[in-house]
Amino acid sequence: MKPEQQVCSLHLAKKLKELGAKQESYFYWHNDGSIDALHPTQVAPETVYSAFTVAELGEMLPRLTNCRIWQQHSTDTSKIAGKWAVTVNDVRDDKFDEVTADTEADARAKMLIYLLENYLIPKE
Repeated sequence: MKPEQQVCSLHLAKKLKELGAKQESYFYWHNDGSIDALHPTQVAPETVYSAFTVAELGEMLPRLTNCRIWQQHSTDTSKIAGKWAVTVNDVRDDKFDEVTADTEADARAKMLIYLLENYLIPKE
């Protein structure tokens, strides 16, 4: 499997960096859409973004008992069939918030962005 299929998208990686997520990962995106294993040392830091894997994002997401991650069944007739979903119960108003994406890494990255933007977890 290609690295691009194992990590969050460049767009989400940029957003996570903007929100202050740590920039330590095994893979790194470049502005041109290319990806490298290990941090390239000869590149300007503002043009490199951590391309977080599912495992790395799992470590970054808080250990919530009210968090659920799953892939929609392909037999589901809804528009999210086959997509990955992450659901969290927001204890502030006791409602469930859900994000979906084509890959598990993107779904986890979207939930991390949601939690950071809504101040539900501290920035690093």
